[in-house]
Amino acid sequence: MNNLLIITGAGASFDVADRYVINVRKDYQPPLTNSLFTSGDNQDIKWVRDCLTANPVAAQVGIDWKPSGKPLENYLSDLQNMKDIPTLQRQYFAVPIYLHDLFSRISHTFIETAKSGVPSNYVSLINAIVQSTYANIIWLNLNYDLFADNAIGYVTNNPLRNFSDYMNIKTKEGKEIKYTKPHGSVNWYRVNKNSIPWHVIRMGEISSDFAAYLSEGIYTQDAAHKAGYTNVDVQLYPALLAPVGKYEYVYNDHINTIQPELEHVSAVLCIGFSAFDNDILNLLKSIPPIDNLKIVNGKLDSGEEVYRRINNYCPNLFNKIRLNNIQHLPYIFDGGFTSFVQREMLNWLGIRRI
Repeated sequence: MNNLLIITGAGASFDVADRYVINVRKDYQPPLTNSLFTSGDNQDIKWVRDCLTANPVAAQVGIDWKPSGKPLENYLSDLQNMKDIPTLQRQYFAVPIYLHDLFSRISHTFIETAKSGVPSNYVSLINAIVQSTYANIIWLNLNYDLFADNAIGYVTNNPLRNFSDYMNIKTKEGKEIKYTKPHGSVNWYRVNKNSIPWHVIRMGEISSDFAAYLSEGIYTQDAAHKAGYTNVDVQLYPALLAPVGKYEYVYNDHINTIQPELEHVSAVLCIGFSAFDNDILNLLKSIPPIDNLKIVNGKLDSGEEVYRRINNYCPNLFNKIRLNNIQHLPYIFDGGFTSFVQREMLNWLGIRRI
């Protein structure tokens, strides 16, 4: 079987607005990971400023992180595991709510059209892959936002209401897409058994055993409402993982479903993926040596870094295409998502321009 694996990270959503999008709110542009808790340089960061103002504990994370000198992933991982210092660990529990607030607003505000997030580069990507010769598409989206979700629903007429919908996307062209978000989504939730209001969590006024009162099972937003959990910021808690580098999958059933499909992957497309996530790299170990690869990560040098990280972690994956630094440049695109869609996507997928 000839399957295509797509991995989209923060860089994909950062560059999600395609050339046809006229009305965008630049102050709500999806941030890259290192801009999650900081203003960054030369950009209006209203999306960060507003959400941090509403979440003082998450704001403290941003204040303390930079002086620590640690990568954000390491800093958040330390907070998550700091059980011996409950006052610090409580900061971690405010972070998923901050990310939920942030990316919910971004999902519905950045692209100002009648259909949230449409048009976008995700729409162009889906329209292209359904014309390709690949039998099935496996898509791992590491972003919390809903841009890809909305694009899938728009193009395929398969709205993602329940978890089973993500594994049963069929297009009118007969393509099957299995799509999941290993690190969670702004419309996935756990039950907050103690009904602790979000404003309390945002202030850090929770007990150290807070995690014990969250359900193991998770719900899509639609399923939660059907189950009677309609007061989201009291009855529920975001089922998404802050970027901590080492993850457990939020919804394992999806991973179990796609695992056999990975054994038949022949091509990999990485867009905005940093390759720092060990859980995703472990999945790549399930793939036999591939015939084709494309890394889209903004610039050649950052793309080369992704290539090296994947190759070091999965030394057999590139056996069919491994070349030296100069020769392997055809596998690395010199540009971002928008440039790739405009200049190379159709050619790489083997689709003739009409």
